[in-house]
Amino acid sequence: MPAHRRNHRAINLRPLCSFVSALVLVALAGTFTLVFAQNPVFRPEIDIVQPKLLNGCPVATDPGCFYKLIDVLASGGDFWTTPFLPYDVKTGKGDGYGEGPNGPRSAQRHYFNPRDKNYPYLRLNGLDSQSCFECHNSTGSATVDARGALMRKSPGVAGSAGSNSNAFINPLYPNPQTLFIRNPPTVFGSGYTQAVAEEMSISLFLLRDKARVAAQKQPGKPYQQTLTAKGVNFGTFTTTYIANSKAKVVINVPACAPGNDAQCYCKAGIDNPLYIGGQNNYTDDLTKLDGVSCDLVVRPFQWKGVASSLRHFVRDALDFHFSMQAFEKVAFCDCDLDGKGSQATGPEVTIGQVTAMTSFVSMTRPPVQETLSTGSEKLGEKIFFGQQPGLYQNMCANCHLGPLKLQTQYVLIEAPTNPNDPRAPTINPDIPSTWPISAQSCPNGVPANASVCPSESSYSAQLGAVASKKNHGSLITPLASSLQLPIVRRYKANLEELHQGNLLQNSVAEPEDEGTLLKKLRAPFATKRTVSAEALTSADVMGQDYVIPLNPPPSDVTDFQLPRLPVNADGTVDVPLFSDLKRHNMGKFLTDPLPPLPAQGTDVTDIINLPQQFLTRPLWGVADTGPWLHDGRATTLLLAIMEHGDTASGSGSDAAPVIDAFEKLPADQQQAVVDFLLTLRLPTPGK
Repeated sequence: MPAHRRNHRAINLRPLCSFVSALVLVALAGTFTLVFAQNPVFRPEIDIVQPKLLNGCPVATDPGCFYKLIDVLASGGDFWTTPFLPYDVKTGKGDGYGEGPNGPRSAQRHYFNPRDKNYPYLRLNGLDSQSCFECHNSTGSATVDARGALMRKSPGVAGSAGSNSNAFINPLYPNPQTLFIRNPPTVFGSGYTQAVAEEMSISLFLLRDKARVAAQKQPGKPYQQTLTAKGVNFGTFTTTYIANSKAKVVINVPACAPGNDAQCYCKAGIDNPLYIGGQNNYTDDLTKLDGVSCDLVVRPFQWKGVASSLRHFVRDALDFHFSMQAFEKVAFCDCDLDGKGSQATGPEVTIGQVTAMTSFVSMTRPPVQETLSTGSEKLGEKIFFGQQPGLYQNMCANCHLGPLKLQTQYVLIEAPTNPNDPRAPTINPDIPSTWPISAQSCPNGVPANASVCPSESSYSAQLGAVASKKNHGSLITPLASSLQLPIVRRYKANLEELHQGNLLQNSVAEPEDEGTLLKKLRAPFATKRTVSAEALTSADVMGQDYVIPLNPPPSDVTDFQLPRLPVNADGTVDVPLFSDLKRHNMGKFLTDPLPPLPAQGTDVTDIINLPQQFLTRPLWGVADTGPWLHDGRATTLLLAIMEHGDTASGSGSDAAPVIDAFEKLPADQQQAVVDFLLTLRLPTPGK
């Protein structure tokens, strides 16, 4: 155990050890179905069927819901923690874990272990575990006696993990042997994170619309709009109204010269400006954006800000790590060639099962800050926020901000849409025209050719393959355009409805107060009617969001989801992420591999993250998430701070001035900052 972890004040848990252990076991027994590892994960008695889930269920805690929220969360926890099993073609049993002998990553698997052509694991490009728990299993340590002896906290479900669980994302394996190395982050509080990011995106969309309204009043002249959301500055958006012109965007032209796709962060905007939020009659200058993608979507998930939706990430993590392919990704097509996935066998993962897993992740309890009780912790807080005289302005809080105010108190689990169709029809197993892969392209569940299945760079059918230009090395299968993203679709639909009903006060030129407007524009997709269970068809409800209150009654959830963040008197919640949810240049020491190797993409085709850019990692829970940084290279918090890079080393990091100031502090004050960070903990379950 690193020495700095021992500096955390002792909490004498010895008198409570037996009681807490028993309590945890009882709580988990009531939360996660006790099943031996030889049984399939997906079983009828705990299954979640999407139409039944949504019918008559405007909010997950409504008494008319077919499934109680507590049961949905328990099923999702089961799916998250129980090892998936391979499908047995002879018996027709099993989940569908892994690939067939000639699956998409078979050449890489054979290279990894040439002695066994059926070896199920690859490790250096996914196929690295059997359950989510294997890589999200540590919630830090606590003292167990007055001497300061440490023991891992229980349960570890949804936590981070050590470097042995690092994910290796490399479509080019074995040359080079590694590309992107990612340490598993904790997923605690993810629902709050997604909600905050969605509100920030909506604020940016509104400012873009406001700029266009103003630009129309001065044709031919550029109009500049500062982009600020929740006090975070995302640069400047400039637009010019030119009547009867086609949509156009201006970006960093040298980086997007032909043949330089690896450094072109917004090729999507050059190819089709409408796909990133462009509008006819306007030329948008995006060269002054700061820390946000060209479509103005705040992406809070993964180390580089790759995904804007928990569901999108869960779906593709299932595929990358386990080759558990969801219907909403491949329909009735056995793309991993393991014998399961056709209409005859059923999909490996249903829409309802993805919803349950996403619900479980989104409702994990949020991290907490313990009361500052020592002089060192209090001093560390002052230094962290730059409140001590003589320090660089704001210090760490330039990026790791204090609490962000959340106006809308729910998480939205969206209905999946066809990723290959820019019109974004809701995927419905009963309507073949909505499937991501057509039945004609996959007769009897067998792909007609390799191009039928997702071409993400996470997979290589043969050695020597190149990374897909479609998503530039991202972990996930990207959508065709930003217009398909849940937050964009929801904003556009709500804005149109408000305009049609004259409910939007003074239009976007003079918007209402932030809270009122955010509640209107983040309103969930909902069905207009409820049908009887006997008459229910999936077409009746498949397009609506599954709406989960972020602060439900304690009786509607298990102890695992508790405690929740307190609600303020005005109905808002202060979310202490300690992040601005921006991407920053972290310099040459933390950069991903440089061209000609690919940069990591996002959840939209041809919107990428440059190698040196990383999302400001939320620090809530940081005390219990070591090792630190994106690849786990920092074994102590002090090292993690120093690795941000200073000016003297020529790192080029945006954090260099802060690190310069930190390095000048005496050792005891540097330790004070670490002591403050050690108060940001992952909580144990409880009311």
